[in-house]
Amino acid sequence: MTVGIGVLCDAKYTDGPCIIMAVDDKASYGNPVVLSTSACGKFHDTLPMAPLAIAISGHISTCDGVVTEFCHQIAHIKTKREDSNDLPGLRHEDFRTAILDGRRIEYRDFMNESLQSYLGMSRDEWLREIDREKKRKGLAVARACMKYFPVGLIVGGFLRPNPKHWILLRAQGAQQTETGAQHYATGIGAMKALERLSERKQSEYISAPRSLLHIAEAMRRAKQAFPQAIGDPADYMILRANKPMMRFKRNAECLQRWLVEFANKPTDGIQADIKYREEFESGLYEYKSTNI
Repeated sequence: MTVGIGVLCDAKYTDGPCIIMAVDDKASYGNPVVLSTSACGKFHDTLPMAPLAIAISGHISTCDGVVTEFCHQIAHIKTKREDSNDLPGLRHEDFRTAILDGRRIEYRDFMNESLQSYLGMSRDEWLREIDREKKRKGLAVARACMKYFPVGLIVGGFLRPNPKHWILLRAQGAQQTETGAQHYATGIGAMKALERLSERKQSEYISAPRSLLHIAEAMRRAKQAFPQAIGDPADYMILRANKPMMRFKRNAECLQRWLVEFANKPTDGIQADIKYREEFESGLYEYKSTNI
């Protein structure tokens, strides 16, 4: 388990809105933890199809399986539409369906294995079962699977140069996918991260530099609550409509200074001060995808 965050910000900025995403870089093995590493990559992307980033939390192999199928689904949608000249190739409503289809295979295997572990039967066998006690126990397992399916995804980015066409969605477990302008968090540290973002009154109208500071504080809060499971944040993902996908250095001098400067006071001073915007821009570097 881990913590991932996705925030829409800069909604009134002249260059258009920005999406900032964060995820920690720690992987743990065993329960309780017997081995961990701080070199775990938890960001994926959908390049070259679309400039979208995906932050994962949960069991890495299961998350990777869902992400792979999710990418196949949106590639299929895009190709089919382009072949029939039904443009644009990708639309906001496509991503809920792609997430649902993307996790179907992994979820089926997860539920099958869970039912076999607890009841010694597959999902299909349980659905055909007529014994009331076995049916009841299987339903309890199915409910737990729905809630604890070890996959958390945050997907963010811009579909076209028009800054209005942005995507920010969250899928946690096998439950409903959420999408909209609010901020999202996944993983074991999600509530602690959201707690800090709420304290800072984070919204889509907060500037990118100020939002980045709030996210860094939220990541720190989550790590403090679950130090065995959550590590330091990876370099932050910065997504904007008319610019390439970028990263912001997690250890950038300006961010470390902001964390100290605003530790116990409001961050309103960052909102419109050009100095913070310039420091934010100086910490960026271009994201290099392994897909292209």
